[in-house]
Amino acid sequence: SRLDGPSPLLARNGWVFVVVDDINRIIVAASGVPPDWVEDIPGAEAWALAQAAMHAELGCTFYVDCKPCVDAFHDGPKACQADNKPLARVHAVMHVALDDVPKEAVIWMPAHLKPGTCGTAVRGDGFLVEEVDVEANDAADKLAKAAVEKHRVPKIIRKAIKDYDCLLYTSDAA
Repeated sequence: SRLDGPSPLLARNGWVFVVVDDINRIIVAASGVPPDWVEDIPGAEAWALAQAAMHAELGCTFYVDCKPCVDAFHDGPKACQADNKPLARVHAVMHVALDDVPKEAVIWMPAHLKPGTCGTAVRGDGFLVEEVDVEANDAADKLAKAAVEKHRVPKIIRKAIKDYDCLLYTSDAA
């Protein structure tokens, strides 16, 4: 998750992963803040996937709501770590963590679906999104925002910077 962007002075990222058991209950969640060099949402998503992979049991399936992140995994380390790729560094970490994970175990799923919308959206593996997918993704989104809150710029400072930016853009237009 990212809050208070796009200004790099204000923007803050957080990551989370949740674990669902065999009867579709969320049993574990972990969250945190990516390193400072992770500067955007796709980077935070790749960092979260790396964290999940580093802490997962063998044979897990990873459902990821960031399609560029899933595509980077499926494209392989060589393709996404080229010099011209802005996320090469975080993708390198992601690929190391996912080294023994088969491609079919990293699946894209649509983000920000509402409960009750299942049966219409399709995951990257071709199956329809299930309620457990929506619930787990919703929980992950809430926990990621909570991780961001822990290091967010105070509201009074965010407002002062926003007001200052408005003055700059207004005076430029005059």
